[in-house]
Amino acid sequence: SDGLTANKLTVAVYNQAGEHLAALRQDVSINGSTTVQLPLVTGVTYDIVFWAYAEGAPYTFDAENHTVTLNDTDKKANNEKRDAFFFGWDDYTVSGPKTELVELTRPFAQLNLGTTAASLVTNAGTVKLSQSSIQVEKVAATFNTVLGVGEGEQTVQFALANVPTIKLNVGGVEYNYVSMDYLPIAGDDQALLNVNAQIKLDNGQVIDHTSTTLPVRENYRTNIEGNLISSTTDINSTI
Repeated sequence: SDGLTANKLTVAVYNQAGEHLAALRQDVSINGSTTVQLPLVTGVTYDIVFWAYAEGAPYTFDAENHTVTLNDTDKKANNEKRDAFFFGWDDYTVSGPKTELVELTRPFAQLNLGTTAASLVTNAGTVKLSQSSIQVEKVAATFNTVLGVGEGEQTVQFALANVPTIKLNVGGVEYNYVSMDYLPIAGDDQALLNVNAQIKLDNGQVIDHTSTTLPVRENYRTNIEGNLISSTTDINSTI
């Protein structure tokens, strides 16, 4: 979640008719920041899209149709390679040689579930988190990189995958990660989603957790933390 997983950058340029100018496309490596040189014509107006993503990311970036789509074949939970960053520059008119600074932001909401260490202590001893899966309603089907919005709605099932091994820190309190996912938001940059998570313990026990009308927002983290294993009554949802 430090953003450094997104180590590839695509810069796509469009004319005012919305046509992709393939000869101006740039595909470079990035490590937090980088520099690209675009041979743009003085006096001409362009739309420019910056899309940073992880190598091997489960996305398809279609520059011709300026959309990003989550691949159906790789919908596993807790996949850090799903992280991405975006900036869209509309109606950029070239006035001569110039250096511009652009800042990319996550076009997705990050959803984290974390449980207390105390919730893993049972009458039979301490259990460990093994895997988790998550189903989310009203996730955007595609992300329009020119308009900068998610389009369409779908229910996405992220398949069982190993839980993150790092700790979830919220307000100075550490929780054991249960799940971490990046979600494209349909329509506006914020939404209320219904989430159904399934948590698998090392003893084979499976626990279901449901959150309804959960607030999420692009480029923000929403954290659900509390005693998710032993109890579902002490939960805080924060943006």
